This record gives sequence, C-alpha cells and structure tokens, in this order.
Amino acid sequence: MDLERFKSDIEYAPFQVAFTCNDTDDVLWAWQSLFDDICNTHVPWKEVKIKSQAPPWMTNEKRIKMNRRFKLFKLAVATNCPIQWSENKCARNNVTRSIRLAKASYFSNLSKEIKSSSAYWNLLNKAT
Repeated sequence: MDLERFKSDIEYAPFQVAFTCNDTDDVLWAWQSLFDDICNTHVPWKEVKIKSQAPPWMTNEKRIKMNRRFKLFKLAVATNCPIQWSENKCARNNVTRSIRLAKASYFSNLSKEIKSSSAYWNLLNKAT
C-alpha cells in the first residue's frame, strides 16, 4: 500500500459534496461511499473463512499433527525431495487416520445413548 498516495487521495477527495444534502442519512451515505471507494482502491477486500466452532472430535493433538503435516508439505514443495514427499505422505495419512477414528468413536459413543428413532435420525443427519 502506497501511504502517500492514499493520503493524497483522501486530501483531494470531494467530501464537501456530501454536505450539500439536507438529510443527515444522505450526508453519511455520500461521505461513506466516497471514503469506501478510496479505501477499496488502495486496500481491496480480502475474503477469509471463519469457523464458528470446532468439531467435537477435534483435539489439540490433532491440530498439532495437522500443523506438522502442513509444514512438511510446504517443505516438500520447496525442496521437491522424494524423502520429504514420503514424510509428508506419512504425516498426511496419519492425520487422516486419526481424524477418521476420532469421528467414528465420537458418533459411536453418541449412538449408544440413543433412546428413540427421531434421535437416531438426528444423529445420522449430523454424521453425514
């Protein structure tokens, strides 16, 4: 981001046009649209994915394994070494296996607590 160009654009923006409106909501809308246009040209929006809650079977141990897997993948891509790729493959398979086992165990334990058919179908919908 070019800070000097941003300051210059803010300084020379025609914000006084916003104050020609009589309604305060119109003034706010005009001022905000001018400011947003300037901000979006200098710093465009970036979309991110935010998860609200982790799955109940996800533990810190699994997260550590996933981070290690990601680091091994980045190293394998950077070096393109067959040994690094095999370590990445082992870590990937280990993470996949542990997540599948944890998920299966979680739903298996929940299925033991089911007393009615509606609870069974609710559990089945959660699992798929």
